[in-house]
Amino acid sequence: MHANAKWEESVVDRSTIIDQVMIERRAKRGFLKDPVSLDTVRDILNAARHAPSSSNTQPWKCHVLTGGCP
Repeated sequence: MHANAKWEESVVDRSTIIDQVMIERRAKRGFLKDPVSLDTVRDILNAARHAPSSSNTQPWKCHVLTGGCP
């Protein structure tokens, strides 16, 4: 058995899972009227700030608005 066989298997497993997630992903356009808590928004933005960017360009900007819909 190759010394890195277990590591290689876990990389393949992760790659397969990521591929499957991308294949099954569908855009959703339905929105609920329920507000999203500011803590949830902060958690999402905190996780997103660790996402890689192309050539470390960090091109994204984010605007978060609160308030009711008419």
